[in-house]
Amino acid sequence: MPPIDWELLAAERRGYRHTPATIKKFTETKKRNLAAKRKARAKEKPPRPPVRKRLKINSVDVMLGSMEQGAWYGRTDMQHMSGLKRGTVATAILRAESLGLLRRIKNPEWERQGGAECEFLYQKLSDLGAPVEK
Repeated sequence: MPPIDWELLAAERRGYRHTPATIKKFTETKKRNLAAKRKARAKEKPPRPPVRKRLKINSVDVMLGSMEQGAWYGRTDMQHMSGLKRGTVATAILRAESLGLLRRIKNPEWERQGGAECEFLYQKLSDLGAPVEK
């Protein structure tokens, strides 16, 4: 019977531990394998179908489309005509005013206490930004 190598036996009981060189080798191999898999997947993929572009209609277009040129509307009128929500109409009004598509005046029939009328009235302007005369 050969003599017992106590150092070798102790090393086996501790378990095998990777050295920095083997860890580096493992990571390099893993990177190469992932790159090869990516290339293979790229070759297998069929080409994407062309993306169909949808016509984008924003809230300003919807609101202005429901208004007649030259007529005066309150915010609630524009909300009911266009079918948009209250907050959406408010932001659309601000956007349309900044673009010069709406004109705003103070409503002469508006009363502060409990009046059903809106405080401001809006008029749709023509494409060039000038009011339309009827």
